[in-house]
Amino acid sequence: MVVLGTACVAQPVAVNVADHLADAGVLNERRAAAVLQPALVAHSISCNTSGRGDGRHNEAMVAELVARIMKSPGHLIALAVNGYEYDELIGGLRHEAGSDIAVRMVLGGACTTAARAVDQFVVALQLRFTASRGWGDLLSEFGETPVSAREIVVVVDASGLLRHEEPELWGELLTFLRDGPRCMGGGWTTVVLLDDAYSWERSRFGSPEAAVAAAETGR
Repeated sequence: MVVLGTACVAQPVAVNVADHLADAGVLNERRAAAVLQPALVAHSISCNTSGRGDGRHNEAMVAELVARIMKSPGHLIALAVNGYEYDELIGGLRHEAGSDIAVRMVLGGACTTAARAVDQFVVALQLRFTASRGWGDLLSEFGETPVSAREIVVVVDASGLLRHEEPELWGELLTFLRDGPRCMGGGWTTVVLLDDAYSWERSRFGSPEAAVAAAETGR
C-alpha cells in the first residue's frame, strides 16, 4: 500500500552515455542508436511515503505509480517507498504489463559486490550462461537483448546494489541495463530502483534523485 506524504515529483535528468559506452568497447549499433536519441532522459520519481492509510487511497497511489512507470519506457526510475509496498507495486506492474512486457525482480541487497551482482542478474533476467563469466560479459549480454523485447527490471532494496564497489560500477550497470525505446524493433528496458526513504538517505547517494544522477556521472 502506498500513501504519499508529499506529491510525486518527476525530475528529468539528462543522460549522455554514448561516449562512455563506446570507450567500454561493447556499444553495438542497436544500442548506439537508442542512446544517441537526444530526447532520452532518465527520470527520478521521488515519493515519500508514510503510514498505511485507507485501502482505497492506497490503491489509487499504487495505480498512479504504476501508470507513471508504464508511461516511461526505457527510463531509469528511482522510488522511495516502504518495503511492505513492494509487492503491491510489482503486482500492479505485472498486471498492466500482461503477456507483452516482462517484469523481472532483482534483490539489490544480494548484489553488494560485482561478483554477486553478476550471479543475481543472470538468474533474475534469465540471461545466457556466458553472462555469468564476469562483469564485462554481463554488460555485453545486456547489449544482446532482442530489439523488440520490452521489459521492466525492478531492483528492490536498491540502495544496497554494488554497495561495496566503486561508484563507477553503479553507473556502468545502470547505463548498460537501461535501454530504448530502440529505433529498430521498438523494444526497451525500463529500470525501477525501489527502496525506503530512510535507506536512500543513509546510502552514499542520499536520495533517489541523486542515485539516478550517479548513474550518469559514475560518482
